Amino acid sequence: MPGFLLTVASPCTCTHLTGKATTSAPNPRVIVMAQASVLITAPYLIAGCLNPVVSGGQCTAAKFLAGATRVLSMGQPLALAMTPSPSLGTPTPAPMVTPPSQTRVFAM
Repeated sequence: MPGFLLTVASPCTCTHLTGKATTSAPNPRVIVMAQASVLITAPYLIAGCLNPVVSGGQCTAAKFLAGATRVLSMGQPLALAMTPSPSLGTPTPAPMVTPPSQTRVFAM
């Protein structure tokens, strides 16, 4: 599915919209609007999720399951801003919310 490339400046959150997700390994080989891109192999760390323990616990991490199929960097697909996001959170198996922060680079 096509979408805009995610960068380290993309305002990603957990599905509960309270936890801020940041990539643990930006990709410096592809720069979009002066920001490093993100590979789908890089895990996201989530801080500030307020989901109660009885509902599955607070989100702590997330991983992308799919990304760009035609745009690769270092042999790995780049992460795309899509709704719903093809990602899986931990411990709550819910996707991240990944709105695009840039609208210049579109990939399939």
